[in-house]
Amino acid sequence: MVRFNKILVPTDFGESSQVAYTYANEFAAKFGGEVDLMHIIPTMKYLSESIGKLGLPLDMDTDIYPKLIDQSRGYIEDDLTNYINEASKGKAFIKIDRKAYEVIVETAKNESYDLVIVGAHGYGSRQILQGNVTEKVIRYCKVPVLCVPPQVPTDRIKRIVVPIDFSENSWQAMLLAASFAAAVDGELTLLHVKELYGSEGPLAPDSTDELSQLRSELIKQFTEYAKQEADFTFETSLLPDKEYDMISGHFNGKNVSIKVYTVVRRGVSAHYEITDYANEHADMVVMTTHGRSGLKHVFLGSITEKVARYTKIPILTIRPKQHQ
Repeated sequence: MVRFNKILVPTDFGESSQVAYTYANEFAAKFGGEVDLMHIIPTMKYLSESIGKLGLPLDMDTDIYPKLIDQSRGYIEDDLTNYINEASKGKAFIKIDRKAYEVIVETAKNESYDLVIVGAHGYGSRQILQGNVTEKVIRYCKVPVLCVPPQVPTDRIKRIVVPIDFSENSWQAMLLAASFAAAVDGELTLLHVKELYGSEGPLAPDSTDELSQLRSELIKQFTEYAKQEADFTFETSLLPDKEYDMISGHFNGKNVSIKVYTVVRRGVSAHYEITDYANEHADMVVMTTHGRSGLKHVFLGSITEKVARYTKIPILTIRPKQHQ
């Protein structure tokens, strides 16, 4: 089972951060975790140089940063007190650095966090810089990242979509999604997108019962993959006489049964089909990110980031183990 014992929430004290706090409380309550808040003060190299050229009697390290730290400490301690549930309350701390995303990624790794929650993702967000930071955190972070939309959902997260392309990477997302579904008594939808100019995948192009074959193949491959994971103790069941299949197991002292639906969509762009389906039919998307840079990232790693940019619902991402 996946556990979120330590949750990190980078904050800028804005509305988007307050939404992230809401999700942090929900995850901590379901998984028994602790929530820490972190604020990053950006280094102002060019401001420092400008002050030096003007001959002003000010020094960034002795006059500016201490005041910013004191001010930020008041804000972050107030947020920890006012927004984080008492049972989940961790620590609040401040860091100074030029690249916020590097601080988030390194802190998550070095201090053994299980989940990072970041706010204000999505197209049209006023936080242009933060949106760029979010995408880089998704790309490089070695622990799961939850990106949340600007609005708090009116309903609980129940319907979880997992895009599946039959790669080992997508099965890792499935394990994470199943654990979360067990915690919230939710259901899963495995979404397989067949791009119009792509390959046919595991099924023959002239298949007469494509959806049934796909369901069977999905359950078969996921079962084989799950057997390799010592922490995953659920059993899978193919139910051809029903419109869904089943994952059953034991979670937090109770038996759970997770319905697993299978959907096939065709389109020119995988990220568009995922986003379009998720916005209409889901409360959360769970995907892997390749964690690559350069040309490999352009061709292989951008789908998850595009979904994070345009979807209107939370997206939970996980970096594949081979890229840890």
